[in-house]
Amino acid sequence: MRTRWFDEPRRDDDHVADLYDELLSPRSPYWVAAADRSQLLPQEVRDRLAAQRDELESLKNKPVVVIPQAVVVQEGGPLGTKHAGFHDAPVFLRGNPATPGKTVPRGFPQVLARLNPPKISTGSGRRELAEWLTRPDSAAGGLTARVMVNRIWQHHFGEGLVRTSTNFGVRGERPGHPELLDHLSRRFIDSGWSIKAMHRLIVLSSVYQQSTFASDATRAADPENCWLARMPRRRLEAEAIRDSLLSVSGLLDATPGGPGFLDVAVPRRTPYLMSVRTGSKTADFNSLFDGLA
Repeated sequence: MRTRWFDEPRRDDDHVADLYDELLSPRSPYWVAAADRSQLLPQEVRDRLAAQRDELESLKNKPVVVIPQAVVVQEGGPLGTKHAGFHDAPVFLRGNPATPGKTVPRGFPQVLARLNPPKISTGSGRRELAEWLTRPDSAAGGLTARVMVNRIWQHHFGEGLVRTSTNFGVRGERPGHPELLDHLSRRFIDSGWSIKAMHRLIVLSSVYQQSTFASDATRAADPENCWLARMPRRRLEAEAIRDSLLSVSGLLDATPGGPGFLDVAVPRRTPYLMSVRTGSKTADFNSLFDGLA
């Protein structure tokens, strides 16, 4: 007798399959009610099934596990809406989405793209933009490296090599040390755009390790410290103030990782202190010391 597999296509004249289905149906004399099936099993199998059912019931009675969630960015518009997928966007007249203007194809800033910019044929173009911005041979690649290096320098010294760090255009200041900016930019690109390597290079330099004190002659010659004759004095960040107070008192919990917290009395490191932009539950420590929100 041929056995028909469940995924095998059935023919209209397959009488064996009809008999097979009939024997497995509740009309069959061999049909056993669901309540009586377990009695036909060996005792050890019944005991194992009973233990598994008890375990399943105990798992069902446990509280639901709360899975942490975070706001993330999704490529393409929301599914199920007219914005789903990728589309060229119109220009909103005067910024009003109710008055769309001419549809503009996805592309690159023309002031930087020069001639023959890359074409965006699929997706949003974010990947192509990121690759183009970091290409050393593109018009934007060198500018991207200089802007990033200048920001890292500003983090350590309080002022960038270009002091107008938000304006690298003709209206901004010229770099005080253009050769140094070019050198650091090249090192940044050669390191594979490693921010950690740039931090290490700067903090191990002699200019970073200078004293904040300087002679009267040095201050008179360079009162604004444009030539970096001394290390500029910096304000201590709110996080460093709180961590140092907890450290000297012996209360600092330096355990890395884990969830954030809102109660400022919790002695964990301050980077884990949450700053909730919406709602009333937020810690006021950072605002007290003009910290980052």
